Amino acid sequence: MEWLDQNLDAYRILAEILNDLRVDLRQELEKIHGAEWFKTGLPAGVFDRLVSSKEGATAIDWYETEYQQIMDFAVFPDFYEIIDQNREHFSALLEVVPSPALFQARFLELEVLRSKVGRARPVSEAELSFLMTFHRRFRKYLEIQRSTASKAAPVAHEVEEVSIEPDEPVADHAPPLPKAEAGKPSPQVTPPPNTAPPQRPATTGNRLDSEKSETADDSPSVSNGAEEPRVVTGSLSQIVDSGDSTAILRQLFKEVTALAESLWSSDVPPPQTVWKAVRVSPWYQENFSGLGLKPLSDFFEVISHVEEKLGTGLAKHDLQKMLEDANFAHILLALRDMFQKNRI
Repeated sequence: MEWLDQNLDAYRILAEILNDLRVDLRQELEKIHGAEWFKTGLPAGVFDRLVSSKEGATAIDWYETEYQQIMDFAVFPDFYEIIDQNREHFSALLEVVPSPALFQARFLELEVLRSKVGRARPVSEAELSFLMTFHRRFRKYLEIQRSTASKAAPVAHEVEEVSIEPDEPVADHAPPLPKAEAGKPSPQVTPPPNTAPPQRPATTGNRLDSEKSETADDSPSVSNGAEEPRVVTGSLSQIVDSGDSTAILRQLFKEVTALAESLWSSDVPPPQTVWKAVRVSPWYQENFSGLGLKPLSDFFEVISHVEEKLGTGLAKHDLQKMLEDANFAHILLALRDMFQKNRI
């Protein structure tokens, strides 16, 4: 089974993220809410689920060594709800994903991967690459948090200065490093030994908000002597009529991102101007199979159902259940792969 090694890598990374999140979130909630953090820091629905999970696990013989905290039963959807309720206190963690619109989508994707590993379903190379990218960013967040905490606590000895690994530069959108004290150099931190995932060839742009789209939009282009790609401008109808796949997909990407943001914030979804123009165009019919556009139709079908339900006063909890029933996380994964293959 060639996929087994990838699943083992994915399991180890997921386990590290899960355990680190459980510890970090509990510590932060205790700082914010005090000893009764579980009453005021956890959403009511999350608290009930964790209690239920713990009570249902009493038949499992894992209490022989130590007491299991309630946070030990939290998984990625629970983490998101906790962070969302305490959003003002977790701004640094929110920056692990550069686009706020897709923060919840990332946690849904992580939950999908956890489910696949738990059910021994093959994890693809693209999914593992996404997982490794998220893990690297999350580790940088933890390094900064721990560095800040260690500087705030009194120490009895000097801390040896160490450097960041040269092959992992800090991304432009990473949370800012703590400022150095006057007259002293800024201490840099290095990831703990033996925690980095195995190095595999990275698949560029393997996520819906790809590395390219995260950093290139506001950056000046640098010419390397090659001919610059033609950029189609003008009204939406002119872009669609041009048949330029890159330009059309870029417009669709912006609309998908805006719609995803509206779902997470429970606002009314914005009008699907681009999709309505594209779906009736000759370009869409001619490129449906060649460009693999089915995830787009699946995504906008879910959006259409959401709009219908929101008109009847759909609650946030019911919306999340509706998205789960529609396999929305799987649709987002498919969309990510489609945009990646088309270099968007």
